[in-house]
Amino acid sequence: MAITHTTDHVAQALARLAEQYRGTNVEGLVTAFAQQAQYAEDGLYALVTDTTIDAAVGVQLDVLGRIVASRGRVATIPRIACGSGLAYVPTAATALCAT
Repeated sequence: MAITHTTDHVAQALARLAEQYRGTNVEGLVTAFAQQAQYAEDGLYALVTDTTIDAAVGVQLDVLGRIVASRGRVATIPRIACGSGLAYVPTAATALCAT
């Protein structure tokens, strides 16, 4: 399931506002609440997407490593020498080497 990031909460909220409330204090109140919702979504979206194993960097990877290690699920990935670097071995019986 992909997570979508909505970046226009204020515009959506104002578009749904009844005509009789436009230009009043209600419009300002709706704008303020929608802006706070936008700040919350921006922060949560960054938290969810930036801390995945594929996107994490630096300290985030250290934290993910501690989480995995504390659950006892540390796995080593077998590697073989392949040309000038290392290649992952997909199975114990098969070693693929891209040259």
